[in-house]
Amino acid sequence: MGLAQARFRLKEYPKVQELLTRFLEKAGEQSPIYDLLGRSSFFQNDFGKAIYYFKKYLSHFGTNLEILNLLAESFYQAGEREEARSAWKKSLEIEPHQEDIRKKLEALEKN
Repeated sequence: MGLAQARFRLKEYPKVQELLTRFLEKAGEQSPIYDLLGRSSFFQNDFGKAIYYFKKYLSHFGTNLEILNLLAESFYQAGEREEARSAWKKSLEIEPHQEDIRKKLEALEKN
């Protein structure tokens, strides 16, 4: 994990993917694996993979607002507007004082 985190900080996202995909069988007990795989996919604009890993994270470890918002942004970037809307609404239900998320949701609902 330490090496993968260092590679992530260096923005070497393909290396993060390469390192961590070997450990997916054991990832059920380690949230950072899904987190880093999702984030590295997101920053490579591979939103389909990001969605997969963020959903896995949330289903295994429960709600995390940062992950939920990244999932919503991934849905949005992938063109899945209804899913993005739903995730952002859920995020605002949990923590209503997120003005940047509120603005994204309002802009989405105008389109």
